[in-house]
Amino acid sequence: MTSRSQPKDVAYSAGAIDIAIGAAEVVASDATMKCRSDGDWEITTPVIPWSYAIVLPLGQLEGADNDVVGVRVELDLQIVSGSISVFPTGATTDAPLGREIVQSAGGGRTTIRIDADKESSRLWIRSGPYGSAQARLGRTPGPFRRNRRPRMSTRSNPGAV
Repeated sequence: MTSRSQPKDVAYSAGAIDIAIGAAEVVASDATMKCRSDGDWEITTPVIPWSYAIVLPLGQLEGADNDVVGVRVELDLQIVSGSISVFPTGATTDAPLGREIVQSAGGGRTTIRIDADKESSRLWIRSGPYGSAQARLGRTPGPFRRNRRPRMSTRSNPGAV
């Protein structure tokens, strides 16, 4: 599932950025995040619907320049029960910098893609509309930079003055 359609002039390239799962912060007393023996992370969200559970820091884009228009984050996710919401934010606000994705149990393991502004520095995971949920977060490839593609010159003789 992609959070929004992409313009044709956007390319994706791996940047030196990571989802710092080991640095995740559990922000609710009734939320949990535990590493499983298979390397996946088991997540439980709060009982109250739409309650914040976990924040996952994203690494910063190295050498972000004017060609970088955003970040694409891919998460390997399986909702075991209930539903959860995932969305990107910046460092100083909880306001989404990309579309919020809500996933429900029954879909099996899936990769969700979230396109966010280049200022995005963290992902929030929270309860869905029915409260407590359980999910498994698998290994993720890390965010990708969204770059503008170079535009081709339309001049017949680019060297001419």
